Formats: sequence, structure tokens, C-alpha cells
Amino acid sequence: LWLFRGINYASMAIFNKSVKIFDFIEKEFTFDKKRVFHSIAQIFMNHHRYDIAVKYLHKALSEGQNKPDIILDLAFCYEKEGDYLQSINLYLQYAKSDAFSKEVWHNLGILYSKTGKYKKAIEAYNFALALEDNYYPVLVNKANVYLKQGFYIQSLALVKKAEKIQPKDTDLLYLKGAIFYNLKLYKQSLYYLKKAYEKDNQNAEVKKYLLDAYCKTNSQEAIKFIKNSLSENQRDHRMWFYAAKYFKKRHNFDKSLIALKRAIKNFPYNKDYWLLIADVLLNTGKIDASIKNLLLAKFFLKENEIIYLKIVSILLIIGKIDNAKKIFDQVIKKDKKAFDKLAKIHPNQNHLKILK
Repeated sequence: LWLFRGINYASMAIFNKSVKIFDFIEKEFTFDKKRVFHSIAQIFMNHHRYDIAVKYLHKALSEGQNKPDIILDLAFCYEKEGDYLQSINLYLQYAKSDAFSKEVWHNLGILYSKTGKYKKAIEAYNFALALEDNYYPVLVNKANVYLKQGFYIQSLALVKKAEKIQPKDTDLLYLKGAIFYNLKLYKQSLYYLKKAYEKDNQNAEVKKYLLDAYCKTNSQEAIKFIKNSLSENQRDHRMWFYAAKYFKKRHNFDKSLIALKRAIKNFPYNKDYWLLIADVLLNTGKIDASIKNLLLAKFFLKENEIIYLKIVSILLIIGKIDNAKKIFDQVIKKDKKAFDKLAKIHPNQNHLKILK
């Protein structure tokens, strides 16, 4: 009876009460805890409460020998929660008991790619393809990794292989468009990106590349594309950001600033938006406003190191060396790679010698 009450509360999304009941059952009753805890976890997974599901999956594992299906569910939950390293470790643990799961190697490839470990991603995808040579999702994702690495010919070869399986898929149209764009074949790029956009006009990467391709071929079409996209969805923060970049490149800082404010208003959790608005304000000589915006960004971003490094960069530019050093010393205590990160965003390498 108590178990059904807990399940009923969970099904109605009254999670606090359901958790209290399940915890009460655990203390007061004897039952097959591994099976029940796993079932409870799956209820929360179905409601996308992966944080609670993780708790019960760990309880299920603590009740005895590890079960592969529990490990898979736990890996999935950690991935959904954004803890990619935990998820990777669990998938690797599962692979020890079943090295012939193409899905597990595929998932590992995706996670390695998300964490920037492209070499390991390719290795994982190769394992999956060794199990099934024409495994379509892996062909697409491996091509995507090659694209990110700049291996455009290898990426294109995989796309052509995947086209034999699903010739008109949006992902393949996007990949061809992105590959041709990076090969500076802008007309071919535009052809495939327009087709991809017709199939999926909400795909952020397609929009980004399509706008860039328009900028390379026809600036009037670029403006038209921006206006049409934003007329369809005024809350499209990515398109406001792309528009801001477009205007900044053309030194139209006022319009760039307006677009960035709209992007941040709709979604203040992207560090790139805050970094760009700092640059635009800096370009217009509004140094204090640039720093104030970066300080405001701290309240929205989980990782603030890059924001502090941008402040360091601005202080170096305006000659406030001592202030820059104080902030940089605090950042490098927490992040040993801070100097390398600063070098990527700071235009004057001579300034960096001062910090060393």
C-alpha cells in the first residue's frame, strides 16, 4: 500500500512526498530492495527527475552485485545531469561486462566529444563501427567530430557513406554545408544549408552556418535571414547573438549592442554573450560599462574563471596592471591553465609577460 502511494505521488509529480514515502518504506519494511529501488528510479527517470533517480540507482547497486542494466541507467542519468565524466566511467564499467554493445560505444563517443576528447571519441566510434560497419548514428557523429577537428575530407567521406543509408537526412545536409563552408566553397555550402534549414529551421548550428554563408556571399540576404528568423521567434537568443556578431564585424556597434541585450535578456546563461557584449562596449570606449556587465555575468554563470580573465584582459588594456595581477593571481590558484586561457582571449601577448 505504501509503495503504491509513493508511486502515485511520483506519477502526479509530487516528488517530495513520494521520496518521503519511499524512504519510510526502506526503514520500516523488508523487501527485494535492489528490484524495487531500480523500479523507483525508473519512475523518476520517466519524469525527467534524474537527480532523484541517481539516489535510488545507487541504493539499488549498494544492495549487492552490480547489475549491468542498473549501471546503464545510472550512466544515462549522469549524462542527463551533465556529469559527463561520471557517465563515461560507468559506460566503461559496463563495457567490461559487455564489450559488444555498439550503443554503449556510441554513447561513449558522444560523451568524449562533449568533453572535447576527440581522439577518444573517434576510438569509441571505431569500436561501434567494428561491430556494425553501417551504423548510421555513428557515421554521422564521427563525421561531426572530424568536422570539429578540421579533417574535412575525412568528414565528407563518412557523410557520403551515410548518404547511402539515409540520403536526405537533415544532419547530412548540415554536415555537407558546414564542410563546404570550411573549405571556402560558399555557394555549395549555401545550397546544402538552405536545404537543411527547410527541413529544420530550429537547428542552431544550421542557422549559424547559414548566416555565415550568407555573409560570405550576399550581405543583403544575411540581413533578410536575420529579420525573418527573429520575426518568427523574438525569443531566439542564439539568432540575436549571431546578429550581434554580424553587426560587430561591420563595426555597427550600436545595433550589435541592441542584439546582445536581447540575447542576454532571453538567455543570460551563455558566457559567449557576456564576453561579446564586453568587447562591443570596449570598442565604443565604455570601459566601466564593460567591466560592470562582466561582474553582473557572475550571477548567471556556473563557471566564472573566463569572466574574471576577461576583466584581467580589459585591465591590462587600460594599463591597470596591479589590479589585473591581483585578480589573475586569484584565478590561477583555482585554475592552473588560466594563463593559456587568457592568452586565447587577450590581443596583446606582451601584456601577458607582465603576469608571468
